[in-house]
Amino acid sequence: MNSVTMSDIFKGDKTMSVHKTRPKGRDFSSLDGERGSTMIVFLMILAVLATIAAGTMSAINLNYQASGAHREGNKGYYAAETALDVGAGRILFEFENLSEYTNSTAFGGNAQGWVNVTVNDVGFDEINGFSMDYRVTQDTVRFFYQTQTGPNIISHYAYQFNVEGRATATDGSGATETLKETMRVLNTPLVQYFLFFGGNGPEADLELNSGPPQISWGRVHTNGNLYYGAQTTFNFRDYDMNNLASPMTWSVAGDMFNTWKPGGYSGPLNPIILKTEANGSGNMTPSANVSGTFLSSNPANVATLDTTWNGYVQLGVPIKVAPGQTQFVRGGFYEGRSTNPQRTTVHGLKIVGQGALVVGGTGIQVFASEPTPDTDVTDLIANGQSSAGVAIPNFLTPILDDPGAFWDCREGDRVSTTDIDLFALETWYQAYLNDLGRAWPDDGLLIYTSRSPDAAFLNDAAGVLQAIRFRVINGATGSLPGVLDETTVATDNPYYVQGDFNTNAPTQGVAIVGDAYNVLSNAWNDNVKVCNGSNSPFPTQTTHNLAIFSGIVPTGGGVFSGAFINYPRFHECWQQAVCGGGATVPMNINGSLINLWASSQGTSRWQLSGHFYNAPQRNYGWDINFDNPEYWPPFVPAIYTMERDSFVE
Repeated sequence: MNSVTMSDIFKGDKTMSVHKTRPKGRDFSSLDGERGSTMIVFLMILAVLATIAAGTMSAINLNYQASGAHREGNKGYYAAETALDVGAGRILFEFENLSEYTNSTAFGGNAQGWVNVTVNDVGFDEINGFSMDYRVTQDTVRFFYQTQTGPNIISHYAYQFNVEGRATATDGSGATETLKETMRVLNTPLVQYFLFFGGNGPEADLELNSGPPQISWGRVHTNGNLYYGAQTTFNFRDYDMNNLASPMTWSVAGDMFNTWKPGGYSGPLNPIILKTEANGSGNMTPSANVSGTFLSSNPANVATLDTTWNGYVQLGVPIKVAPGQTQFVRGGFYEGRSTNPQRTTVHGLKIVGQGALVVGGTGIQVFASEPTPDTDVTDLIANGQSSAGVAIPNFLTPILDDPGAFWDCREGDRVSTTDIDLFALETWYQAYLNDLGRAWPDDGLLIYTSRSPDAAFLNDAAGVLQAIRFRVINGATGSLPGVLDETTVATDNPYYVQGDFNTNAPTQGVAIVGDAYNVLSNAWNDNVKVCNGSNSPFPTQTTHNLAIFSGIVPTGGGVFSGAFINYPRFHECWQQAVCGGGATVPMNINGSLINLWASSQGTSRWQLSGHFYNAPQRNYGWDINFDNPEYWPPFVPAIYTMERDSFVE
């Protein structure tokens, strides 16, 4: 190797110094070629990088465009989804108001069934430049459907709908987004519950407390808290008075307290004895005492209830939304459907007003849905005829006006009533249909009755209460305590059920919907009841087979009023001797006790006083016949739920 001098190093040409140190014998002519190759490779790399850069910019541009399109698509998607939700909500709204939804053409749609989503629906009529509409078609006729939660099997009528939500761009581009889904609505008639306290807040609380010994059976639900306990004994079981098996569950949306509800009565309480296995064996084995406080927010409490009572006590369940009081006011759903049921399988009758039955007069008027809506049949009933000029042999009087009939000491009023004998009324209607050449309706009758002049009537006149009474008007002529077929009766007034009701075989499914449920025994006498203990009438054992939809006067202000045991309002001393002594007389209620509202006409609170009543032996439980949909009365209040069956974008 050649030596490198200091002068070589400091010439400032480092290449030269490198050259000075290259190995001996190397071909230096190749270095310039390598430099050329390096430049070519470098240029090629630059070209590739430029191509990649151009592709990247193109991809970025495409992604940007795609992103913009995606954003626009999302806008359309969200708008279509909103329209879909509005359509589904409209279906549920109609069902919750007891109107059977069919398709959107019949509920505000155009010829193709499309309904515009407006500000009234969601607060706006477009989303990010997209207008919205929906369309609904019924997929199938209703069908029977069952679901199970734990040990509880509930039956429903199911309705299936195809729902479309459509979003249309408002910029004139014609861009649309359409979503489709199949939805199932479950109609769950509340006659499947023995006790159901709906609504919200404190009025939804169920006070499952008892005084005298009590037995009950059936499904129980409350949207509020459950206050429970027994002054003496309270057995809750899985079999009825005939030792026939009955379902049994308690479902509570709120919390459970073994006490009286605060703000009302107070005193010691025993546990309730509850069966822990629904074996229908006709005895209370196995069973356990229910006592203590259980909070739905405490998982340990929920688990304890579930394991100790094998799922028959459920805490923290969802609130169940049910129809409200507006359904039976004058001019409301029930009055409208009573003369136009809009179902070929149901017929209707309307009985409204006060005074004698005189056609076109100011007294009680009666209308039928057959042969056409609002057919005036007042004169036929007043004259005991099935059609003009055709008298009914052995005619049973179905309707009477009875002003000032008896005292209601709880309300402090003399009660004026429209007395209705349902067996006699339906016997007349059968003769009426025969003359028309028409068949009895498959699903029974809907009857609306009221003594109120209009929906604004408060029924608060001093000293008088307008009410409806159901009774056998004249048993000597052959009338019976029953009906011919499934029947629903609705009224905005308080109502009184006198004597045995729906007890002649075969019993039918009957529901009464109204302001307040009052009980008058088989021994009731209008002329005996006055408001003092010494003259309180003494009843005999009485049985009601019916589903009751009625209001309460809630506990509060130091008054124990709204409890389950006060739901039926009594007016007699249910004992066999002097009031306040002797064995209690049984009152049997076999059916459903459903509370969805506070009473607005019968508003006086329960008071512990002999001149109101002394309590009967309460034998209250569920009518197991309501397990059969063929026994369900028409148009009974129900809870509605919706579930998605399929979804298509």
